[in-house]
Amino acid sequence: MEQHLDPRLLNKVNNELSGFNRIICYGTGAYAEYIMPYFEKTGVLNKIIAFVDQDESNMIGKRFHGFPVIKYSEAYEKGEVIVIVSAMFWQTIKDRLFRLGAKYQCRIPVKAIYEFYPKKTRENSPQDYIKYVDYIENRRYDKSKFVPYSEVEYVREESDTKVIAFYLPQYYRIGINDTHHGAGFTEWTNSSQAIPFFCGHNQPQIPYDVGYYSLTTADVMKRQIELAKHYGLYGFCFHYYWFSGEKLMEKPIVLFLS
Repeated sequence: MEQHLDPRLLNKVNNELSGFNRIICYGTGAYAEYIMPYFEKTGVLNKIIAFVDQDESNMIGKRFHGFPVIKYSEAYEKGEVIVIVSAMFWQTIKDRLFRLGAKYQCRIPVKAIYEFYPKKTRENSPQDYIKYVDYIENRRYDKSKFVPYSEVEYVREESDTKVIAFYLPQYYRIGINDTHHGAGFTEWTNSSQAIPFFCGHNQPQIPYDVGYYSLTTADVMKRQIELAKHYGLYGFCFHYYWFSGEKLMEKPIVLFLS
């Protein structure tokens, strides 16, 4: 099914970016994914030469939608405009890019594609940073929140609500992810690198019981089914991707049916 495009966002992309030929995009997250159909619809996609991220990002040197992810210094050398495709803290990012432009003596335009979203900024004191660093260095996983396996199995009644679990299939390796995100990429690549946003934030969450599984393994799915039945889940709702008539990540549902 074709994605419904927001006219407001479509007009912003077309009006602000159509005059540029060497476009650098800042951000490689969910909002960057979301904006890609807008870039394709307006022809902007053909004018993108790279994505840029913070120099310490693990995305540097990889590819995002086929485009190289580069450092700030390269962006100011190669780009004609930098487009912020992150909706979170875009004002903070915009201010940072202006400062970097002055540093590299290259004041190219900076556009925030989601700037009609409410502004969010980080306001932390030096003491907040000290506490955060101390928490990161000395944190331990909060095992008090871990729920041990229950020996009591759920017994379903006819009147019970049928609880359906959404089943995301991105936990095994496929060729298109190898191409766009690097060899061996799965959703574990992202989730295992989560860090706390604030003191007391328990991240990353470690997958217990079945661990960092691959969904091409039948024993993993059998164990998931056992756990689901044990705790009263009625069934799974499988998600898979459909791109211009091509199915992707359909192996888990095929494995389940077999």
